[in-house]
Amino acid sequence: MTRLLPFLLLLCAACGTPERLPSSSAQQDTTQRRQVLSLIEKADTSGFRSAFANLGQYYFTRYERTEQRGDGEAALRARTVRYAPEGALLLREDSAGTFERGMFDFLAGSPAAFADDDAIASAVLPAEPPYLTARHFDAFRYTLRGDTLLAGRVALYAEIEAVPGEGDNQSLRRVRYYVDRQTNALIAVSLHRADEALLFAEATSLYLQTRATSQGDRVPAVARFSTSVKLPLQGTRHLSRVSTYYGLVPKEP
Repeated sequence: MTRLLPFLLLLCAACGTPERLPSSSAQQDTTQRRQVLSLIEKADTSGFRSAFANLGQYYFTRYERTEQRGDGEAALRARTVRYAPEGALLLREDSAGTFERGMFDFLAGSPAAFADDDAIASAVLPAEPPYLTARHFDAFRYTLRGDTLLAGRVALYAEIEAVPGEGDNQSLRRVRYYVDRQTNALIAVSLHRADEALLFAEATSLYLQTRATSQGDRVPAVARFSTSVKLPLQGTRHLSRVSTYYGLVPKEP
């Protein structure tokens, strides 16, 4: 029996607690993340990034609608402008109420920061977003949602969301990518971020959708910006702007 003791001890050691394998949920999350990151990495973003620069090659019409709400009051302005060979022509303008934009200027997503729609393009597609950095992977949930129809195109869309707990310190709460199934071009991106403190809360949403022209250029189709802020004793104020671009005619060389 004494001779068998070392063997029995070795056998017991071998039969100890087995190595814990990743759960099926964790494996699925990793697979989804790889698929989403691959979609973003392989997508052609050049047209999306240059959409507003490409717009300079066309005459076009821009419709802009800006709204402000809060404290029982509202303000609205809608403008339609045609950018023609003879210059910018105001086709129609309607307004009601008085805007109080000063109270929004201190926000990270202030109207001043997005006075021009092309600022939205760089905001929704920054050079180094946190969700593409390995050290922040655990702070986000990556989901490949599948196909959707966007402006008559079949697009594969992915969603990235901050997760409760690990992602609580991320101001970026959600981003969605829409990639054309046929051309692999990035069609649209939406982004939502939020910051909260004891006496203050801010939420900002951005969206840019592009489309291809008959000349093969990608240009803006819809640009949308909205922000809300909650301050002590002032309730919640909202400000939003949406622009649509249409009636494109190529400029003569």
